[in-house]
Amino acid sequence: MKQAPKRTSSGHAVGYARVSSEEQAKSGLGLESQDLAVTAYCAQHAITLRRTYRDEGRSGALPVAKRPGLRAALAALEPGDQLVVPKRDRLGRDPILVALVELEIERKGCRLASAAGEGTDADDPGSILIRRVVDAIAENFRLVTGVRTAEAHARKRSRGEWLGSLPFGSRVATWSEEGRPDTIEPCPVELAQLAEMRRMHRAGMGPRAIARDFTARGVRRMRPGKWDPGSISRLLRRDTDAQT
Repeated sequence: MKQAPKRTSSGHAVGYARVSSEEQAKSGLGLESQDLAVTAYCAQHAITLRRTYRDEGRSGALPVAKRPGLRAALAALEPGDQLVVPKRDRLGRDPILVALVELEIERKGCRLASAAGEGTDADDPGSILIRRVVDAIAENFRLVTGVRTAEAHARKRSRGEWLGSLPFGSRVATWSEEGRPDTIEPCPVELAQLAEMRRMHRAGMGPRAIARDFTARGVRRMRPGKWDPGSISRLLRRDTDAQT
């Protein structure tokens, strides 16, 4: 049986890296490590890397239209170039989306290469199968993560815990059907805590002393973490700025 030939390139490449909001806090998924993977791949294969484009805080399920970095990377491709990604799931976690992007790359006379391999070195049946399996696993990861996130949100809501980047002194009032914050309202507990911080500060206590006092008295935080001088200082400073 005749094997499919290996794919060839012009010796030039454009890189692409992506990280979603959820992934930014996880080790090994940062943009810097992705850049290093792309650079190392190009050096190993003697490919000239023109530039690596980035999408920060963008979900792998978003279409190309909502990813300026990916749009720019595709536009920068010239015939014979490679679009190099650290892993295929950086291109997307939707198999249909990834297939459409690959088709666009091929129409430009270019090819997609993964620094992790993942079946992108050739177009024989085995390599194509590997790519399809990798894309399916990426989609499954996205779907499972979505379910787990929704369940975690539901547990936090049932306990009345803080969720999301809300200003201190506010809480979620209503939720969308997808289980995401919709509207916010004042949080009486945090507003009372902020008022107490002000009183203590006017009495001559600094942020460090206030943090120690709150911790010693077991003052309940509505948000994850401990009372710390830095956050209390920022709250008091923001409060002062708002009054001036």
